[in-house]
Amino acid sequence: MSASRIVLVTGDVVVDCHLYGGVKTAATSFGEPGTRLTQHLGRAALTRDLIGAAADASGLAWDAAEKACQAENAGRQKAGKSALQRPDEIA
Repeated sequence: MSASRIVLVTGDVVVDCHLYGGVKTAATSFGEPGTRLTQHLGRAALTRDLIGAAADASGLAWDAAEKACQAENAGRQKAGKSALQRPDEIA
């Protein structure tokens, strides 16, 4: 029997916004990279995601999700239905 460990992550959740400047000289110019805004969850949410990724370093959660997807697609194929997306293709 393996001992399970629990990590409690507390704190506030914020949205980290990163603004990357481009070199666009005109609003109608599509050949040059423009300014880009990206948003990511930060602080407590980021810490939770990092701990979750580190805890699954061997990829067990990914393997389980991929096996479930393959099993579902095998059943859908037999029923003549279209296949579902792989876990890494889902937005």
